Amino acid sequence: MRGKMMELVIAGIIACLAMDGFQRLLWLTIGQPPSNWAVVGRWAFIVLRSARLYQPDIDTAPPAPRELPFGWFVHYAVGVGYAVIYAGLMQTGLLTASLFDG
Repeated sequence: MRGKMMELVIAGIIACLAMDGFQRLLWLTIGQPPSNWAVVGRWAFIVLRSARLYQPDIDTAPPAPRELPFGWFVHYAVGVGYAVIYAGLMQTGLLTASLFDG
């Protein structure tokens, strides 16, 4: 069980690294700016304080201390969470791997 969880953590991290690399490639080739993880960190801090997911004024909210590293943490935690959910769906049989869904 512990080995399987470590595999899922690694898979989630690799998926995030692939996404980050692709964003960097888009930025270098066509000028598409990468995701702003500081805003994600600010949003996560506000959600933790207010327990409200929807934040319509996130751009005008004052910056939170250490919001950028926290945003990166949230980004990678979501990637690991997706890997765990995907593996769980595969294990229960609700999802079967194919060319279209992995």
